[in-house]
Order: sequence, then structure tokens, then C-alpha cells
Amino acid sequence: MDAGLIFQMLLAVLGAIILYTFIGFVPGTDETSVLMPVTLAVVLAGVQPIVVLTFFIAAIITLNLMNAIPTALVGLPGGVLSTPMIEHALYLKERGMAATSIKKMATGSIIGTAVAIPVSLLLANILAPFSDSVKEYAPLLFVFGAVFLS
Repeated sequence: MDAGLIFQMLLAVLGAIILYTFIGFVPGTDETSVLMPVTLAVVLAGVQPIVVLTFFIAAIITLNLMNAIPTALVGLPGGVLSTPMIEHALYLKERGMAATSIKKMATGSIIGTAVAIPVSLLLANILAPFSDSVKEYAPLLFVFGAVFLS
């Protein structure tokens, strides 16, 4: 890696953190509506794939951390991933423990990120050699994956 690439990665991280700190406070801002369009704009800007990955990881971490705040303070889901926490967040809010719940949500997000990023990169490295043989089945896999997720 050269210094220019590292500088681009740092700019991507700072841009993602600043942008998604403000967006994450707004209830209802889930990953699909606010993360994908901006990431697509970064991809279309023609930056290196490592810069796109850096931007995406910083953005998703920031967005998930910020989405916990409306959930804990007001009981509104910050995003899809914070919806299951509403009942517990309201219970803790009634007990005067909103600050504690925000800390625990942030800690859970950090632990999840610390586990998810290495595991996903490991799986990507394991699956990369099979990319040519799977490429012809990719559209079908995406359809079955979407049906399975829904």
C-alpha cells in the first residue's frame, strides 16, 4: 500500500463517520435506504475496492451505533436492526437507565463488528477460489437468498 491509498482510506473513514453520525440519529434510517446509495456513489467514483470496503465498514459501524440512540431515548427504531430492542429499551428508559442501555448497545455493536469483519473476510478468502465455478449460478443464488431472507 502506498501513502496515497492510505490517505484515501482515511478520507473514506472520516467521510463515513461524519455523514452517518448525523444520518444515524434520524429514526427509520436503515441500511438499504441510506447506506447503499452512498456506497454506490463511492463505487461509481472509481476509487479502489479497498477504499470502498473501508468506507462501507466505517459507515455500517457508525450507522448501527447511531441507530441505537433513538431506540434507547425515545423508543423509535433507528433502523431495522434496532427494532427488536424497542421493548427492552423502553423498559430500561422507564427505569431511568437509558444511558446504560446506550452503552450496552454500543458495546454489543462493537463486539459484533469485531467478530463479523474477520469472519466475513475469512469466508471471502475461502470462497474466492470457487468464484469462477459459482459465477454462472450467481443470479439463481441471489434469488434463492432473497427468498430465504424474506
